[in-house]
Amino acid sequence: MACGYVYFITPYKIVPGGVFGISIVIHYLSKGVFAFAPDGLPVGTMGLILNIPLTIIGVRMLGPRFGIKNSFGFFITSAFIDLLTYFWGDQPLVENDPLLSAIFGAVLIGFGLGLIFKSKATSGGSDIIAMIIRKYTNMPLGQLLIYVDSVIVLVGLIAFRD
Repeated sequence: MACGYVYFITPYKIVPGGVFGISIVIHYLSKGVFAFAPDGLPVGTMGLILNIPLTIIGVRMLGPRFGIKNSFGFFITSAFIDLLTYFWGDQPLVENDPLLSAIFGAVLIGFGLGLIFKSKATSGGSDIIAMIIRKYTNMPLGQLLIYVDSVIVLVGLIAFRD
């Protein structure tokens, strides 16, 4: 999953939704703002910072069993995103082809999410928000995930004007 974000998605400012989509927006908007992070706040670290309060809320509303696997999933994903970014940088693996990069990134992220979901965990973020909304409404989880992620993609659209 981290390879999809670092090698294909983040360099082209593609916002796929979820907490890591918000983290990509924050990464690019914070370039040159902070002296301790002149290249922008790291995507993985921002994902971790955003996922911690969401997980705490999720544990309180969905139960403690939910928190352990969820925490492990987003912590490992965040760590690998920052580790790969440290060694690779912000260069895309596929130069001058954002569409092909989006396809490869989506396949890798989807494969990684499939492995996480197969172990009955989540990668945090929009999954938690959708699960909480589902608890109080009768809407299907898939439909809620689309709504939540669509809002995040629209934030990216507004932030990058693209």
